[in-house]
Amino acid sequence: MQAILPYQKTAQFYDHLLSHVDYKFWANYIDEISASHNLAEKSMLDLACGTGSFLKQISCLGYSAAGIELSLEMVEQARFKNPGLEINVADMLRFKSDQSYPLITCLFDSVNYLDNLEAITELCNATFSNLKTKGLFIFDSVSERHCLTHYFDYSEYDRLGDIDYERRCQFDMVNKIQRSTFIIHDKDDEYIEVHNQFIYKHDAIISAIASSKLNFEAAYSDFTFDRVSKKSERIHYVCRKV
Repeated sequence: MQAILPYQKTAQFYDHLLSHVDYKFWANYIDEISASHNLAEKSMLDLACGTGSFLKQISCLGYSAAGIELSLEMVEQARFKNPGLEINVADMLRFKSDQSYPLITCLFDSVNYLDNLEAITELCNATFSNLKTKGLFIFDSVSERHCLTHYFDYSEYDRLGDIDYERRCQFDMVNKIQRSTFIIHDKDDEYIEVHNQFIYKHDAIISAIASSKLNFEAAYSDFTFDRVSKKSERIHYVCRKV
């Protein structure tokens, strides 16, 4: 069995894996947040854009959209899905765009792949350098409650074309790590991908933002405009460059 990097093989069936996600709903929610924070200009950059499903939907709302993603395999899928959009391979902690954006997003718990809080501060600072003045950075993070509710000791098996895979999910209660292990069979070859997501407390993320150049504006619970509570599973954070 060959150990490979996250998304090196799962990129081939990522859209199948996330077929339950309503990307149109996500795009509308981000648009609503932007409008509620008085952001009128519809131009944006999506960090960790994956296979570009969100980019496709936000473009349908009239946004001029672009994306970056660390995984080449995911970028190839995103470019195929979104001909004409600028989608590049880049590290979201160190990216430098040729233009400044009024809106930058980092969604679908991509921030949870960062293995320390200092990296969240670093992400905010990298975003600051690529935002227009008064521009917004919107990102989300999942909570421990989300992991325990949906992915505690969870497993699934499926097949897509020549590929069959098993996904095993476990939550490390001590270190607060959500671990998803994929065992992938592609014809005669077998691979293993391990995805680690690091779960942070809400107050710790607020502190990480406060340590950056961005200003924290709001945090919203579970696709609403409600305040964050102990029951929140997914939190969207809104930050501004001033």
